Amino acid sequence: MVGLVVVGLAVVIFCVGEFILGGYGCSDVPPVLKNLGVDFAPWDPGTGRAGAFIFARDLSTTSSKVFLEFGATVEWPGGTKVLPTFEYYVDKNADVYAVADGVVKYVEFQEETQDWAIGISPDPRSCWFIDHDHVLNPTVSTGDKVSAGQVLGKPGNWHDPMLGRTEIMIVKAVHENCVAYAPFKFFDNALSEEYQQKVWRLMSDWENFVGDQTVYAQENMIYAGCLYESLPG
Repeated sequence: MVGLVVVGLAVVIFCVGEFILGGYGCSDVPPVLKNLGVDFAPWDPGTGRAGAFIFARDLSTTSSKVFLEFGATVEWPGGTKVLPTFEYYVDKNADVYAVADGVVKYVEFQEETQDWAIGISPDPRSCWFIDHDHVLNPTVSTGDKVSAGQVLGKPGNWHDPMLGRTEIMIVKAVHENCVAYAPFKFFDNALSEEYQQKVWRLMSDWENFVGDQTVYAQENMIYAGCLYESLPG
């Protein structure tokens, strides 16, 4: 798959297998994002919901967050990772949406997590792809054309009975060289401010819900939910 590890103070992204999608002469036109892959809404204390997100104190999520930001540092069994994704812990029955128009480059089953990864590129020869990681019941196949907002499936498996997990990652891949980019780096200009406000609101609502205003380092973010513009390989 595509992954990222911390080596000393360096961040390294690696591409293997079918994820080496680019090549010399590939099309260098990046995708244009038009949504964030799941539903965002202001937190409603009456329902405990914020769009697809569930606000509850007994949830089992990574780093005790329902949203993990681009550049978040987390501890996993294999060590420390810096996430090159937006990672969501949402209602397991929520919809997962394509974030951009394009063509499906791969729909690949992941044995370890027992869910699917779906890659969408702006065109078949693109250096770029969006990895929709951790999806169940995929609705698309390799070669399909998709539109932003189209339902791709349901969130992938997670070990909390209420939750599923899903991620988006925007990558430029040329042979073994990969760079992951902050989602808002390539967002539709007419929609960027609206969706950044959704992310700012979600982070603020979560901090208010847990009673801790230091959960997210908003002051260090260059876009909403993004601690870096890119994470180079």
